[in-house]
Amino acid sequence: MIQETSTEQEIMNMPFDLPASWQMFSRVGEVLTNLYKSIMVKDVDYATLPGSNKPSCLKPGAELLSKVFNIRDEIARTETVEQLDGENPYVQYRIVVTGYNGRGERITDGTGLASSLEPKYAKSMDTLLHKLQKRGEKVTNANVLAGVQNTILKMAAKRAYIDMVLRATGASRIFTQDIEDTAVDAAYTDHGYSEKQGNANESAQSQAERKPMSENQRGRIMDGLKSKMAKYGDPFIQFYSRKEPLLGEKVMVGNGTITISDMTWKEASSLLQNVIWQKSDMDREFQDFISGSKGGRK
Repeated sequence: MIQETSTEQEIMNMPFDLPASWQMFSRVGEVLTNLYKSIMVKDVDYATLPGSNKPSCLKPGAELLSKVFNIRDEIARTETVEQLDGENPYVQYRIVVTGYNGRGERITDGTGLASSLEPKYAKSMDTLLHKLQKRGEKVTNANVLAGVQNTILKMAAKRAYIDMVLRATGASRIFTQDIEDTAVDAAYTDHGYSEKQGNANESAQSQAERKPMSENQRGRIMDGLKSKMAKYGDPFIQFYSRKEPLLGEKVMVGNGTITISDMTWKEASSLLQNVIWQKSDMDREFQDFISGSKGGRK
């Protein structure tokens, strides 16, 4: 008689670790999908360019993912190449960012590279150099480069951070990060940075931030508050109103009812991140507050 191998035995023989339950994959996928469709704001958290089949995750979106999945980032290594002498000086930075989970365990690394030789920097530096020289100012390529070195360094760090977050959360199934750089390139014309394009991007972001809260967000906030209030009562509102003022400003709790005032999409996202999705059982400050409240009532 042939004995069938159990699922547990098959998993033990795998050359890699699998989660205790396959349902974990489904839950992570649901969180990512809900974040993208219900919480994230276009042109703030992500951007989409014509011809692309994936949206690009921007830094605010990566920060949101990092918050939800409780990921701590740390710059592990910075490699610098600088050539500041001669007629064509340049700099290049390569940064590695490591992500850690809530237990302090290393999850994965992300790598970002940025150089002054990239078209967007080379064009803007060339435009600025000629502009200053026309004014009669005695400047060189090295002077102009010095003014953008910090920007290039921050770009390398941002690319590394987004790369790490996408790897750590598995969000690459939804997002790419390459388009973000393309979007930046698109803001530069043959004569350097386009002020009109920059103003348009600013306007789009401003409109997105003023977008009213969706019914989906309202429902999630309401359901989350009901659950938290049923478990912790008034101390929950008292504590988190201090950490997130929007809770006190936009939510009214009394006589067994919860009323949520109108707010923007961005405000609702902040309330969800900083209050509803907080793991209160693991929030030591909150648990100490709860203990103190109980002690005070005795």
